[in-house]
This record gives sequence, C-alpha cells and structure tokens, in this order.
Amino acid sequence: MRRFLVFLFVLSLASVFLATSLGVFGGKEIGGRERFYLGAIFKTDDLIGIGLDAIYPVESFSSAANELSGANSLELDPYLYLNLDLGLKVYAGVGAIVLIDLNTFNFTLYSTEVLRGKVGASIKLGSLSVFAEGIAAFTYSPFATTGIYGAQAGICLNF
Repeated sequence: MRRFLVFLFVLSLASVFLATSLGVFGGKEIGGRERFYLGAIFKTDDLIGIGLDAIYPVESFSSAANELSGANSLELDPYLYLNLDLGLKVYAGVGAIVLIDLNTFNFTLYSTEVLRGKVGASIKLGSLSVFAEGIAAFTYSPFATTGIYGAQAGICLNF
C-alpha cells in the first residue's frame, strides 16, 4: 500500500511539473450524491499521458465562490491516459481517488478497490482547447461500476 501511495504522489507531482495543458472544469454527478463540482486539471498530451484532477464538490455553481472560501477537503485524481489525436483528440484514462484534508494535510485513498475512469474529447482552438468528458467510478475485482457517473466540461490553456 505504501508503494502505491508513493507512486500516486510521484504521478501527481509529475503531472503538475510536466503538464502541457492546464485547465478548469465543472461537472455534475449522475447517480451517487448527484452533486455539482468544480476542478482544475494538469495533464500531458502525449500518446501515453499523465494527468491530475483536483476536484471540489459544491452545492451549486451559483454558490461556488462562497463554498470555495471555506474548503476543508479536496479530491485529487491522478490519471494515466491514452490520447489519440484524430484532429479531434479522444482519450481515455484511469486513476485512483485520493482525498485530502486541507486542515491537517492528511492524504487518504478513497478505496483500494475503487478507481475512476474517464473518456473524453477535446478540440484545440489556438492555444486553448475545450473538452467534454464522461466519468465513472468502478471496481476492478470484479469489474463493475459503482453506479456513480458524471459529466464534465472545461477549457485548457495549452503550452
């Protein structure tokens, strides 16, 4: 378990320092708690890429500014991606779910058996790109979804 957490930490740092895209997104869970969330993304756009999503759930997008000022926890999702550039970039990724207590800086793995997967598409518009993604939480032993899905969209600055 310790090796896995170290791997996630290194993957997260690499995602931030090697990022070729930096963006923001908003989304909504479909199933589960049905909550809205805001996030930031750091990722590389290589064929095999890495990425890090930082996610904060909010009651609604209209109240997000007030809620962010009192944030006590954050979700980090380090991903491994497969990116295919077909004019329209399509990609799929899988990653662990890490929870952070912002008061104590304790990192906790959401589960050793639940991962988050995503599929998405993005299109470049100069130095910007817009993207849309579908996400799902799933177990890998046995492979099954948890019933928690989501849809998110955002914009990235490409370097």
